[in-house]
Amino acid sequence: MLPHDAALRTAVFAKNDRQIITGTSVGTTYMWNISRSPLESDVARIVLSLQVSTGMELGADGEIRPLSPETWRERRKLLAARGGARSE
Repeated sequence: MLPHDAALRTAVFAKNDRQIITGTSVGTTYMWNISRSPLESDVARIVLSLQVSTGMELGADGEIRPLSPETWRERRKLLAARGGARSE
């Protein structure tokens, strides 16, 4: 998990695929070094992993919205049922 000081608003991979750059709602920017992509999985697991780790979802209208606590718990259970955040 990548902890942030405020709500996550953006995340992109650096060109080398070994770093993720994130930005928060208060303007803080982070650069995270990763040894392996956390997104090596099927699309549904990737989406659930991002939703659970950020507490946010991307709506069909392109808006980023926070998940309610109940929805977050449901998504966390779905992610666990799919084998967790990463494929082994």
